[in-house]
Amino acid sequence: MKKILVIEDEQNLREDIIEILKYEDFDVVGSPSGSQGVKFARTYLPDLIICDIMMADMDGYNVLIEVRSDPATVNIPFIFLTARTSREDMRRGMELGADDYLTKPFSQPELIATISTRLEKHENLTRAYERRLNDLRENVIHALPHEMRTSLTGILSYAHMLKDEAEALQPRQVYQMSEGIEKAAQRLHRLTENYLLYAQIEFIFADPARMASMRENQTDSPQLFVRQSAIQKSLEYERQDDLMVEGINISTGISPESLDKIVSEITDNAFKFSQEGTPVEVTTRCTGDKYVLSITNYGPGMSAAQIASVGAYMQFDRRIYEQNGVGLGLTISRRLAELHGGTLEITSIPNDKTTVIIKLPLIL
Repeated sequence: MKKILVIEDEQNLREDIIEILKYEDFDVVGSPSGSQGVKFARTYLPDLIICDIMMADMDGYNVLIEVRSDPATVNIPFIFLTARTSREDMRRGMELGADDYLTKPFSQPELIATISTRLEKHENLTRAYERRLNDLRENVIHALPHEMRTSLTGILSYAHMLKDEAEALQPRQVYQMSEGIEKAAQRLHRLTENYLLYAQIEFIFADPARMASMRENQTDSPQLFVRQSAIQKSLEYERQDDLMVEGINISTGISPESLDKIVSEITDNAFKFSQEGTPVEVTTRCTGDKYVLSITNYGPGMSAAQIASVGAYMQFDRRIYEQNGVGLGLTISRRLAELHGGTLEITSIPNDKTTVIIKLPLIL
């Protein structure tokens, strides 16, 4: 049975709603006040809350604020009961996170239809979230250990050869093995740093104060960081001649460290998924009140389904393209952009080109 909490200070109406819902086989609890309703929400953990707006001790808006501020109740569907139908009242409720309104007086079919719609929508969202969580879990289980094992195997193999054949090795061989150890260690280091950064970003998203602080950052000369980061990646792939960087230099609302990380991760993908001799284009421009960074490569591209599934640890066609890493780069870049009030979009034409577009606030 679905559990419903009814918060209504008018006794007759509260009892009528409870009776109707019990007849429809819902498990129902009623509360005569907003403050008591908040307590019931935290202990009863209903599947849906119906709440009057105009109440004496705590109005419905403040009840909603309390419900949305508690991790245990933040996602519970919330329906307002109100005799006030002005656009301002509805907008205020929606901005606070209300899911729907029922205007008094309402009929029994209206009540049941509204509840059914909200419960169904919540269940669909929950199922979609669980599917993505399962995809993430599967990728973590398979990709992360594989990447760690690959790097560690390379380090250990070279180390054993250096130890077991130390007397017979030539200086050039020692140099090559040391270089192999360094590359494997760098790969493992980057994996570890990205994993920790991803976790840190998600923690910041859960802390409104830290999010607000992050959005106070700015970079006054973004083109300098864009150019330096892109050139560094071109040197790593020995493709300096393939890189093209051009654009504007205007203050944008992101920290230099975050901007550098975004450019580094996206250009790394651009070089990784394109052939030597094909261009990697990095451009910046202003569009309205946004600073727009675009990075394009001409490679295998991505399908619409692959773009929609971009997330932490996701990779596509690994056996075909043999990419390294666990797919964190795009997700970290997207979350960093969102953390600073921006967005990341991907457009792609399979077997032609892929463009990643990052839009960030301008500082005017």
